[in-house]
Amino acid sequence: MGTWSASITGNDTAQDLMQEYTVAFFKYPLDQALEKLDAYVRTNICDESDPEEWVNYYYSLADFMWKKGILPDHVREKAVHMIDSRFAMELWEEAGKSELRQREKALSQFREKLLSPQPPKKKIKPKVHMNPIFHPGDLIALRLRTAGKPYIKKNKRVAPEFDFSDSEFHALDGKYVLIQLIECYASWSSALAPEIKDWWAEFRLFDGVYEKPPLGIDGSSLRPVLFGDGYESRFCGTFQCESSMYWFKKRGYELIGNAAINPEQFQFTPQYFVFFGIDKPWENADSELLSAMGKQIAVRQNEGDLGSLDALCRRAVGQQLNNAGIRGLNNWDKLLEAKNKASEALRLASEQGRVYRIDHDGAPMGVLGVLQNRISVFCMAPTVWGLGYDEALLRYVLSQTKAALTIEISAEDHAHLELLERCGFRETKRTESTVEMRHDPEHFPE
Repeated sequence: MGTWSASITGNDTAQDLMQEYTVAFFKYPLDQALEKLDAYVRTNICDESDPEEWVNYYYSLADFMWKKGILPDHVREKAVHMIDSRFAMELWEEAGKSELRQREKALSQFREKLLSPQPPKKKIKPKVHMNPIFHPGDLIALRLRTAGKPYIKKNKRVAPEFDFSDSEFHALDGKYVLIQLIECYASWSSALAPEIKDWWAEFRLFDGVYEKPPLGIDGSSLRPVLFGDGYESRFCGTFQCESSMYWFKKRGYELIGNAAINPEQFQFTPQYFVFFGIDKPWENADSELLSAMGKQIAVRQNEGDLGSLDALCRRAVGQQLNNAGIRGLNNWDKLLEAKNKASEALRLASEQGRVYRIDHDGAPMGVLGVLQNRISVFCMAPTVWGLGYDEALLRYVLSQTKAALTIEISAEDHAHLELLERCGFRETKRTESTVEMRHDPEHFPE
């Protein structure tokens, strides 16, 4: 564990245990909480045979309890005895005179505090969101709260129709945007009481602003938006926020339905946070939601340079292999071979066939290459997996050709097998590791 200052809590052990102290005294009576903490620390971290770590634990425990007004005499007396006996001071003596003086001063002040009257007993509750909200697939109309706030674009690229003046932004107050819960996930679980978790919610946002909650809306007509954090074409298809009904109730939410959703499709989407509890001159949730809207999605045949598309293919192939457990550290040659194979397939499709692309706000999100009536490359940016960009690209390509098309994919790639079937492809050949699919417009018209 690391120590960065002479203070009682200036070390990793104290910081890592602070939340567990809160959980222990929130959930259990004082004596039982102390017993559980002692057992946990001795089993997982240290005991008195590791003086440096033991003082980090015991001093921070005594400090926590004093601040909360619950420090019992036996814990106080033991901590004071450790200070008076210079327990674990050898390492500070070895560190040098200056470090030793700083530590002695910190311990002297700490001893004085422990022997002083405690503050009144405080309520102890973990600073986490202990309950998940909504159900996967729930569609929620969320009221905008723009009155009196500035419209913050930061360095985002904003579609013209969503490039508001402050007065236009304020006029949207009380209108609605539509979001869908993908899942709630536990970002942290207590080691002491695993049932206590910090739940966060992951949503996707749909394009459009509504005068009132759009009851009975056709889910197939909704278009998910992407969040971008600048001019570097880094996009995220979902956003995470506090799993707290407080903010949704404050915004007058309305649950308008549920559309089936598979959370696994979004498991590799990068994190992008929208904090409904923040209203600052430089950040507010309403600006984040609105500035993501209105971006153009264009599907077209590629002409010219392949640089950005090649980079996309290599990223996608790398992420696919990483997800399959094939990581660069131990499989660099295999990873490089797969990336080079995708690059070569893209080059050949460009020179001897056709290459199609789907762009979001001018940045490539997917590429599909056709060579001799065979889809030789079909890659999507990992940031848009699960958002329907792959289906939009594939359907566009099918609309542009009257010839039969075939594609070979991994037998384990169930998501794309389902996509191909939805778009009219049928299985023609299967091996242990691959499946060949065929789309024939004469037999399977769109």
